[in-house]
Amino acid sequence: MRGISTLFLASMVAGCSAVPSVAPQRTADQQAKFVRLTGNLVAGPAMSCVPSWRTQDMTQIDSRTVGFSQTSSQVTMVHLTDGCELLNSGAYAMQTRSTGLGMCTGDIVQVVDLHNGGMTVGSCAVTAIVPYSRPR
Repeated sequence: MRGISTLFLASMVAGCSAVPSVAPQRTADQQAKFVRLTGNLVAGPAMSCVPSWRTQDMTQIDSRTVGFSQTSSQVTMVHLTDGCELLNSGAYAMQTRSTGLGMCTGDIVQVVDLHNGGMTVGSCAVTAIVPYSRPR
């Protein structure tokens, strides 16, 4: 029994280890959305959290990138793991489970179907939060 528990624990740890993932290839339309949001803005250092009041105006860029516009000179890009591809189509919404500070790296994101009573149809995690602003 102990051997099975140890094997189970080892497989859980291996499944949770950070594996670098490759960003999805963007279509021309998706790249145009990214450029429209970021324009001449410059990426800053990654943040660990973005306050919830800064996550109101969402634009889905591709299956693993969501942008939030604060002003014309401030945008925050949130990068996700695989699992939230349906955000890019249909009547789906992004629902996060956060620790209270807002959206943070490591938070779980659920994709909910707005036409079927909020049924969860996918989930992923926040891997990075990158602010974009005017160069100084």
